[in-house]
Amino acid sequence: MRALVAAAELGAVAERVNGERLGADGGLLSGGEAQRVRLARALGRDGVRLAVLDEPLRGLDRRQRHRLLAVARERWSDATLLCATHDVGEALTFDRVLVLEGGGVVADGPPDGLLAQDDSRLRAMLDTEHALRAELDGGRGWRRLRVADGTLHEARSATDASDAPAACAAGDESGATTGEAAPAPAPRSRTAARGRWR
Repeated sequence: MRALVAAAELGAVAERVNGERLGADGGLLSGGEAQRVRLARALGRDGVRLAVLDEPLRGLDRRQRHRLLAVARERWSDATLLCATHDVGEALTFDRVLVLEGGGVVADGPPDGLLAQDDSRLRAMLDTEHALRAELDGGRGWRRLRVADGTLHEARSATDASDAPAACAAGDESGATTGEAAPAPAPRSRTAARGRWR
């Protein structure tokens, strides 16, 4: 059990809950924590020949997703691993990629081969993902908000935002918020809320 907790990076969660019941599939945890609980439960199964992972690591930051996917690949190295993801960059780490649109397969093959094709749908998706990430990482139009002691504060830097649960809100150049604070988009997930709300 301890090995599974460590493999799914759940040590801090295990200390915090200290034996409390987590609900079905970790339903009383944050989204990312629940994903890791489900992954740990799956990693505990022996004799797996086919592992189907459908957005298995959503809600986690990019680095943690890569680490945990490496754990899954090592654990299931003798199995077929089918992973559905919206992260195009993550898909490129597999031997074979299927691009689905409108309920059908529009591209199928090794990532390098698909990227090299004229009018590559995979290349277009990757370019769009990179452009979006660059725009969002530029920080224009985003305010970093954090919650501390039950109060919402504007963070002055990325390190301020990482100290507590946070959200991002779009704002205009004057700094006025154009909408309510909302969870950060996927590329900014490192600032997404962590922990349980009480």
